[in-house]
Amino acid sequence: MTTTAIRRLEPASGYALLFDRLKGGLAGSGAARASSFKRFAELGFPTTRTEAWKYTNLKPLAEVAPSAPVPAEVSLADLDGYLLTGDVRRLVFVNGHLAPDLSDIARLPSGLRVKTLLECVEAEASLLADVDADRALTALNAAFAQGGAVIEVEAGVTIDPVIQLIFVDAGDDAAMLTNVRNRVSLAAGARLRMAETHLVLGTGSITNVVNHFNVADEAELLSDKVQIGTKASRAFGQSVIQVGKNAKFGQTTIGVGGALVRNESLAKLEGPHGDLDLNGTYVPEGGEQVDTVIRVEHLAPNCESNQFYKGVLLSGGHGVFAGKIFVDQVAQKTNAYQQNDNLMLSRDAEIDTKPELEIYADDVKCSHGATVGELDETGLFYLRSRGIDRQTAEAILTFAFAGEVVERLHHEDSQHQARRALLGRLRGGDKLMELV
Repeated sequence: MTTTAIRRLEPASGYALLFDRLKGGLAGSGAARASSFKRFAELGFPTTRTEAWKYTNLKPLAEVAPSAPVPAEVSLADLDGYLLTGDVRRLVFVNGHLAPDLSDIARLPSGLRVKTLLECVEAEASLLADVDADRALTALNAAFAQGGAVIEVEAGVTIDPVIQLIFVDAGDDAAMLTNVRNRVSLAAGARLRMAETHLVLGTGSITNVVNHFNVADEAELLSDKVQIGTKASRAFGQSVIQVGKNAKFGQTTIGVGGALVRNESLAKLEGPHGDLDLNGTYVPEGGEQVDTVIRVEHLAPNCESNQFYKGVLLSGGHGVFAGKIFVDQVAQKTNAYQQNDNLMLSRDAEIDTKPELEIYADDVKCSHGATVGELDETGLFYLRSRGIDRQTAEAILTFAFAGEVVERLHHEDSQHQARRALLGRLRGGDKLMELV
């Protein structure tokens, strides 16, 4: 058996049949779409023999005969509890399609340009190009993507409203495949706060999202990401982040629910004094799996990066964390930190964590670490001695453990959503709902 055969799963013919059926109606260059699909077919789905996918089995996905996303009726009432309040402008995508009646396209502030992928892809083929072309799911996205947003902020402009992107999976067909691609570009000195909300209203299907964030010199982009899935939903996200001189990118990701959820980030600090801040928490249970895969590349001097991730592993839940910090030889005075802490609440839960450093500069401060543990019995004893039953005491300590990440969300409503989703998973959490 060849190495190639070992490291790839050939996708079922259903993927080719779907592409042949849809390709005539896909916007943009047909040649570029065909090239991307050919690349996807050549790569195939990675197997567990591939290091980055060592703990994740994609054979069920490779065997799917996917169906095309279809429009669905969704109202603002259906999104109740997930809409940010205050000064907010939102874009809502249902099964990958923009829902104009739910969106605020006509109320955008000066200095901010927002278009859909469909509006831009004909004139700008680079929207379907990939920084990392050797990922099968990224190539699959480039072949099929029709939904998504292109967001641009002009130089020196601070956007006061929060921009909320809501991606709704309203599918009851487990094989429905939705590919979304977003590009967010901040020109020099621009400022933007945004929030991504990924919500499953149906039983769940397959979503594949590619994001490209470009933060130019002196600019700042702060982002919240909340993912709420179901037992049947599968969600894959790949983000490329480019940070310029004296620029900052910060994102906190909260994931609750999903048969298989995988978030991959490739972050490049390309200018001196760049700042990157990535945080997240994941709470899998009952056969669910959540993967977090991060590569941070320090490519310029005097940059700082922080990664802080916490996992709460409930009965039957599986978490994977793989974080790598790469420091180029020119990236002197780098300050890089990475920490992954995990709380195991059941003997049949599983966590695979792999923090890594690869350093070629000699004047740096870099550290990484990972912990796996159980609830503190001393803390439990203290709470129980105050008359709190064990189940509620466990929920309080677990909530406090994950809360350190939740507090890093930038919008109060995002924090509220995350806390309610977290408590909804914990035994005894219902007794604490009134506190959030």
